[in-house]
Amino acid sequence: MLRDIYRFRESCMMERMKRVAFNGGELAPDLALRSDLDVYHRGARVLENWDVSQMGGIKRRRGMRPMLDALPDSRLFPYIYNSEQTYAVEVSPEKVRVIGRDGLVVKELTSVWPVGEVRQLRSKQINSLLMLTCPGVAPHQLKRDESGGWSLSPFTFKNVPWRDTDLRPQSISLERVADKYAVTFGAGADGTANVGDLLRATVRVSGQSAFGGAGSIYGSWAIISTLSSSSNIAAGRRACINKGAYWEWWTCIRDFNGASHFVAGKTSPGDYPDFFWQGAPVGDVLTSKGAWRFTCSGEWYGEYAVERQYPGGSWECLGKSMSAVGAPSNIVLTGDESNEECRLRLMLYQSKLDDGGNPAVGFVPDACGNKLVVSAYTKDVVLRLGSTSSQSGIQSFALYLTDAARYMLNEGVTRSLSKLYLGGAAVAGAAGTISRAGNYLYVTPTAGVTTSNMWQGQLAALNWAVEASRVEAAPYISASNYHDGRYYLPAGGHIMCSFREIVNASGTVVIRQLNIKTGASWEVFRREGLADGQLVNVFPEPSVDCLYVVQAYTNSANPVKFVFVLDINAGTANYSGNAEQVAIRTQSANYEIASPIWESCPARATTQDWSWGAWSGKFGYPSLCDVYNQRLVLAATRAQPQTVWMSRADDIDNFETGKQDDSALALTMSTTTQNPICWLMAQSTRLLLGTSDAEWVVSSGSGALTHATARIDNHGYVGSSPVPAVMAVDKVVYCERGGGRLYQYGYSFESDAYVSRDLTVFAGHILPNGGGVVAGTVIRKPEARAVFVLADGTAALMTYNSMHEVHCWHRYTTAGRILSAVALPNGNEEDSLFLIVDRDGVRLIECVDSRSPYLDAGRYDYVSTMVTTALTMQQEAAGKDAQGPVLFCLGSDTRREGIEVTSDGAKWCVLDRSRETLGQGWHDLVTNGKWDYERLVGIRVSGNRPLEILGLQG
Repeated sequence: MLRDIYRFRESCMMERMKRVAFNGGELAPDLALRSDLDVYHRGARVLENWDVSQMGGIKRRRGMRPMLDALPDSRLFPYIYNSEQTYAVEVSPEKVRVIGRDGLVVKELTSVWPVGEVRQLRSKQINSLLMLTCPGVAPHQLKRDESGGWSLSPFTFKNVPWRDTDLRPQSISLERVADKYAVTFGAGADGTANVGDLLRATVRVSGQSAFGGAGSIYGSWAIISTLSSSSNIAAGRRACINKGAYWEWWTCIRDFNGASHFVAGKTSPGDYPDFFWQGAPVGDVLTSKGAWRFTCSGEWYGEYAVERQYPGGSWECLGKSMSAVGAPSNIVLTGDESNEECRLRLMLYQSKLDDGGNPAVGFVPDACGNKLVVSAYTKDVVLRLGSTSSQSGIQSFALYLTDAARYMLNEGVTRSLSKLYLGGAAVAGAAGTISRAGNYLYVTPTAGVTTSNMWQGQLAALNWAVEASRVEAAPYISASNYHDGRYYLPAGGHIMCSFREIVNASGTVVIRQLNIKTGASWEVFRREGLADGQLVNVFPEPSVDCLYVVQAYTNSANPVKFVFVLDINAGTANYSGNAEQVAIRTQSANYEIASPIWESCPARATTQDWSWGAWSGKFGYPSLCDVYNQRLVLAATRAQPQTVWMSRADDIDNFETGKQDDSALALTMSTTTQNPICWLMAQSTRLLLGTSDAEWVVSSGSGALTHATARIDNHGYVGSSPVPAVMAVDKVVYCERGGGRLYQYGYSFESDAYVSRDLTVFAGHILPNGGGVVAGTVIRKPEARAVFVLADGTAALMTYNSMHEVHCWHRYTTAGRILSAVALPNGNEEDSLFLIVDRDGVRLIECVDSRSPYLDAGRYDYVSTMVTTALTMQQEAAGKDAQGPVLFCLGSDTRREGIEVTSDGAKWCVLDRSRETLGQGWHDLVTNGKWDYERLVGIRVSGNRPLEILGLQG
């Protein structure tokens, strides 16, 4: 039995003549004796400086053609505008250069990344912009426009994601000063931030309305029949055109000079969209993020329209309400803007034509009550820290008012502060603002007030300077409204003026400057639901020297009483209440308004719903980027290393989360560790990603990806290194933790799961011997070939065909260190491989393509070496040694010069042939040599010449 086993073994070891291909690639030394494996007969011990075909042939690689000097500490990224216009983008700490395939610098820009961030940069191209991300710098975009212009700028977000989304135990208070805010952080709240960091405060915006009556259109108008070369209309004027039964309204938005701007045959304002808007604005522009309604009643004639504008966009018509003369339709328009905050305005397109030729006579009567009403909504006030400077003086303080006293100033209204008195003396330069929110009176002087002199029991007086916006007719308060030294307003009483003297029965002025405008209407000074004749506490806007705080704080910790003195000619009404100090601020107003809709930002607010931005200098920036399901995907900050953010569908700059199906998403993995996400790659209906300990899949399970269906599932525990994954044809290829092995990650029907398969199982030496992978790219044409830059400055390449299980490894070496690589398409020709190579301290950008000679950097020779696995083994039982040729099949005619061969892998001999040229076909290049236990043969070539080997027999 034992003798039979030995005979079987000997027969297996006896190799007959066979053909050998090379698409098994360079095999690890561990496979030196594994002739029982199929890959053994398709592989080699050494494949250096060759390009290997999927079909098994090898060609000597082209040389690295010098293009231009590289920048210090730079890296390369691909930019593909189309298959014909492709560029290598070189990013260094000093400059960003866009380089054409011909090596010419197309554009040079200033870099924003320091050395450490350049090394961590990741890129993703989205249409015509290249996104560049790293942990320490906000995402930037490199963009090429249609005219060929290039720009580098921070990627602008319409809405950013937030670190926290729930109510906080600590509150913050906002105080608006001009176009900035001062922010007070409550006890325990983290107020530390860097310049540029974003802060969100969620507040409630009150409902608003735009009144559509006779007094709703302001400014002058010009009655025209048609435009002509003699027409001159200034910006802001309304153009009225007689349309028979109606006046048609237009608003001039840019000075129209007929002599310069008129075009023959174009006589309507609609022919000049750069100069005229259709319609005339009615009331103020409103902000909305909820329901709106155009209400109408009574009999009216004309046409109203509701128009909407998103930030940065143009106005669009949402609906029209038309009432024809003699047949009023009173169409009610409604809408909902819950998805995104916007601006709304009511426009009058047409009004009834009057008999006297005056358009104002044809306005809709006030009695119809036509108006655009916008519901209250929740708003995110977004602020950006502009500076960290501070000042020692009080920036603002607040007084608590009793229910009665708070009617002295209407909610949300801000008025100028003309003087501030301390101890009866005016403080020099202490002008500012005063406003009310809830029961708090907020006083914000601009300068001159210090903590030491404010609260020392001194008399303080506050004076307002009232700014009149317009004068209107309004009803007087008659003598019947005055009783017992006080004024009464009927329950339905309205005072519609902003600058009006109110007199008593004898004609004496008793109150000046009574009203306050809020939104598009004028405030009504009465309490809702009061009966006729009931006393109403009327607190007008004070005139000079009318409001005093007669007792200030003797101890800032204890509230004391103060008295408001309202001085009117008929007598004095005294109102008193308790006050308490709310805040004394020492930080200057240095938060800039970053909300796209700034008009709805309140003057004062206090809220527990606030958050810092998820991406900032404080928490870090996303280090990864991709596009998935029409969403921009960003992931992995320092503070949230396992979080993935997805923009709204088809809205890549909007990361506002919500409950709509297309709302943005913020997904955080639930794992046992805090290992960061190392790579992510979108593939089909899945988003694949890897951490240093596992692999994951983001999907909806089935159907569309929404806030309700999004899920993150684990699909393996290989672990990844922080090296970008590459898409090799139809599978994702990523580097194992440490960079020593390469895995293919894709769906397996057999397992019904995403599976990682080791692509280096037969070549486990390639990557570790080079120090591990530091970067990678993929050549697509003529064959798929992944190129990986290794830490030792060499390159490992893998010819790839997953369907036929071709994972063929080979290596590039050169007289220097390869530092970076990108592959660029080259139309219908072979792809170009751009490299940064350090040669004796000189950094060069070089290119390997079909035009390159067989020299590196134009002067360095290199050797292309192939050594086979063992071709046959000795038949020990026969006791004989055998000799025989090894036949090489050449793919084309080639010169004999520069070729060396070996029969043992150690000793190399110059090819001994009398002919200078070897023709295409089979040649016995290795004939001498003893058949030993392992018969190795090899060939190597140098010089500026090609060589192609299709296979060999041995």
